[in-house]
Amino acid sequence: MRQYETTFIIDSALDPDKIEAVVTRSVEVITNSGGELFETTHWGKRRLAYEIDKRQYGYYVILSYRAAGEAVQELERTFRINQNILRYLTIYFDDKILRKIRQEETRMKKREEEQKKKQLESEQVNTV
Repeated sequence: MRQYETTFIIDSALDPDKIEAVVTRSVEVITNSGGELFETTHWGKRRLAYEIDKRQYGYYVILSYRAAGEAVQELERTFRINQNILRYLTIYFDDKILRKIRQEETRMKKREEEQKKKQLESEQVNTV
């Protein structure tokens, strides 16, 4: 199984319940085919860079998951069928990219810890 990230834009004119139903259906497609969902990020309603089907706004959702290729094909098939999905894009993360992401996350954590230490030290100096 490979790691993917799919971003899709839902018609923002839908009711919030219907938007959530579209997201739930997308998650079910992944999990029913043996995939593992890591994160679901709702960016919410945003202005589109250009009009799509005479719409200026869309509801953005990002799914991060690990699944087989067949699951991605099924997910994209459901997107093509569903008229409420304005656009979608799936990105495959190979091992090189995943290593770089992990390294960057480690660097950021170390940097945050150093900043916290410096802040604590400066607070201690100010209190003395």
